[in-house]
Amino acid sequence: MLRNNYITYGYRSSFWYLRLPQRKTMKLASLLVFISFAAVAQDYTLYQAENDHYRDYTREQLMERMGEASALLPHYHCNGRDELDPFWPAVRQNEQEDSLKISLYKSEQKIIYIKGEYFKLNGEVQTDLSDVFVAQVVRALKKIEAMPEGQKLLRQLERSHFPLNIVHGGNGFNPRDDAGTSYRGIYRANALSIFTHGRMTSEAIPFNNIGAGGSIGWNPKTEGLPPHVALAHEMFHAFDSIRGILDMRFVQGPKYEQAFISEYRAVFFENLTRKAAGVPYRTHYGENQTGPGLLDEFNEPRKMPSPCLK
Repeated sequence: MLRNNYITYGYRSSFWYLRLPQRKTMKLASLLVFISFAAVAQDYTLYQAENDHYRDYTREQLMERMGEASALLPHYHCNGRDELDPFWPAVRQNEQEDSLKISLYKSEQKIIYIKGEYFKLNGEVQTDLSDVFVAQVVRALKKIEAMPEGQKLLRQLERSHFPLNIVHGGNGFNPRDDAGTSYRGIYRANALSIFTHGRMTSEAIPFNNIGAGGSIGWNPKTEGLPPHVALAHEMFHAFDSIRGILDMRFVQGPKYEQAFISEYRAVFFENLTRKAAGVPYRTHYGENQTGPGLLDEFNEPRKMPSPCLK
């Protein structure tokens, strides 16, 4: 849908979205580039939204643009195992485990989350958790920690090579560059699918690393489901981002809802969280959708593979 001369992709309830500038009216014939995905499933294709400021790049050109970080690419070759594991760990990790932070409500002050405990930036234990937003995050993370899958996710976010920050606001993940600029980390977050399909815009958006940190926006007053479920959804986007596998290609197939691969993957984790909370599965990404959705033929959460190099 169009909003303020931008093309906005995402959930109308603002789970995660990306805004790309619209240069010209796009024709359907030139909008889609179809990419078959044969490693796991033959019943869907992937395509990348385009307009006429996209261009083709060879893998060598992309590696040159990425620079030293391209040395990490061998870790991302398809092997029939890692790309199917939702919790495949990031290649680089922070051994200090202090990468996941929480911003106090309407404040620049932050605290660190490590294995269910809270710390000041100087390493001292944070005993005062009464901040109106922090108190709600504490309750939400406790529920996510109660899930084995939630523990896996949180441990990986704590060890992220890139900084992550839970902030009060609309539900959404905002990939940032090293300077902290909003959405400027999108190509780095999406690096592996860019290498896979060989196309991206010619804009000077940073493409100098694999993976990006950013802000995990969360609204504790989310309606229609337990608020911690919405936080879990956004945290999985962050996990894909720090691994460089936040896949912005669309799924198309008779058994599938048209949505970003990244949303299939985040809803997979969301549905694990819903199950643990005793809440029905989310069946579709879009609002008021019918027909094929995000569940498989057994009405279980559909596990979609991450992008990998062949």
